[in-house]
Amino acid sequence: MFPLFKVIISIDYTSTNPMTYALTELLRGQLELTENFLNSQKHLYSTFVNSLNSAAVQQQLLEDKLNKKLEKLKLESKDQIPSNKKAS
Repeated sequence: MFPLFKVIISIDYTSTNPMTYALTELLRGQLELTENFLNSQKHLYSTFVNSLNSAAVQQQLLEDKLNKKLEKLKLESKDQIPSNKKAS
C-alpha cells in the first residue's frame, strides 16, 4: 500500500456521524481500487518490457545467423569465381 493511503485509511471515524463514516468507507474503497489498478499496471508494464527484451534477443540471434550465412555465401562465391575464370 502507498504510504499516503495508509495514513488516510488509518484515521478512525467511528465516533462521528454516519454520513462521515459512509463517505470515509467510500473513499477507502476508491483508494483500494486505485491501488489495485496501479499494481496491475505495474505488472502489465513489467511483462511488456520483458517481452520486448526477449524479442530483441531473438532478433539479435536471427541477425547473427543471417550474417554468418551471408559470410559463408560470400566465401563460396569467391571460391567459385576463380574456377570460372580458369575454365574460360
